[in-house]
Amino acid sequence: TTDLYGELAVFPNPVSHKLSVAVPDHFTIFNLQVFNLNGKLVKTSYTKGDPTLLVETLPNGFYIIKATSTQGVVKSASFIKL
Repeated sequence: TTDLYGELAVFPNPVSHKLSVAVPDHFTIFNLQVFNLNGKLVKTSYTKGDPTLLVETLPNGFYIIKATSTQGVVKSASFIKL
């Protein structure tokens, strides 16, 4: 998909409890997916206007988060869970 909407940002990074996701204007998040480094989907969240994700149950490590917009545009970022 063409990058029409800028970048995805996650914070705090590293994170231990609650990860916040910031997206550019005009990017409405439909869902968030978290993958481990093996590519396994480990968490999914369907947002309802709250772009945060509780990650306290994930093992410590490096993860990729993908945000899909209501228009089908996918953005990704990485984060470290401590």
